[in-house]
Amino acid sequence: MTLQLPLHWYIDGLHYGLKCVQEMGYRDLPNIKSVRLTISAAKTVTLPTDYVDWIRIGTDRGQYVSRYGADRNMNRLAPATGTSYGDVFADSTLFPYNWAYYPSHLTDYNEFNGRFFGQTPTPSNNFLEVRERGVIQMDSTAVVGTSITLDYIYFDSAAATSLVHPYAALVIEAYIVWKIKETSRGMQKVNRFEAPRLKDEYHVALRQFRANIFNITIQDMERAIRSGNYMTPKI
Repeated sequence: MTLQLPLHWYIDGLHYGLKCVQEMGYRDLPNIKSVRLTISAAKTVTLPTDYVDWIRIGTDRGQYVSRYGADRNMNRLAPATGTSYGDVFADSTLFPYNWAYYPSHLTDYNEFNGRFFGQTPTPSNNFLEVRERGVIQMDSTAVVGTSITLDYIYFDSAAATSLVHPYAALVIEAYIVWKIKETSRGMQKVNRFEAPRLKDEYHVALRQFRANIFNITIQDMERAIRSGNYMTPKI
């Protein structure tokens, strides 16, 4: 109706509208689900069947979640039969540098003597998403049988194609208008500048939508920009 087109263009508009909603569902209006998963004997947790991408992984700390860190240096392959990655760090304790807390390395006042050059801490509270195995690999300090909290984006075809946030209405309309104009026959001959202009209008509407949905203000943008600037002391 915005373009004053006859009814037989409805299918085209519906197609582009559903495509826009689906794309926004992954980035701008993600369907987020939270679950508790049990760590298996292989120090892994199985990804849910509707899993798209992770948002946060950690353990419950009362009302809050203690976040784990992603470690890309972890091995993506499963351990060989009869072994485990925990064998490498069999002396893991609650201390990040467990080898440094032996009595021989402490003073009479329990102060660390130091001078352990080239040593690295025992990894803890790290994970690696391994999609080809369908698991999240935990590090060697994970305790078998305990649970982790996973916040993730999930794909729900019903929710992704039927529920539209009121803020997103203008974005979807701008996307439909742009795509119909871009793919219409004779577009390049009539006005080759029309499609780029409509594309820019769509991206402007999308940025305004993101600012509204995530409650971003001018002050937030200023703080984000200024956070990377540091004053130089004058001596």
